[in-house]
Amino acid sequence: MRTFELAAMRACMLVERTPEHTELFGSEGQSVLYFSGEAELLHNIRLLLASPGERYRLAESVHLRITAGKNKYSDRLAHMLETINMHPSGCCQAVTA
Repeated sequence: MRTFELAAMRACMLVERTPEHTELFGSEGQSVLYFSGEAELLHNIRLLLASPGERYRLAESVHLRITAGKNKYSDRLAHMLETINMHPSGCCQAVTA
């Protein structure tokens, strides 16, 4: 949930490049910057430190993207309950190790 909380607080976000993050935040530079390794992380940190206007733009963009979507706790809970109801047995299966 930290992902949503940071965006809701208008934080400029530099996040690991994952399928989940790109689904939430869109392409590179749309609302966040991504990194895949240490070199890219350091490059983007330096870029953001040198660009206050870009930090502000990204923070506003990610805030709008998250708050305009269905990302409140109640929305996420409703999605989880819908997923459970779509399971053939009507409930979650126990996970065994």
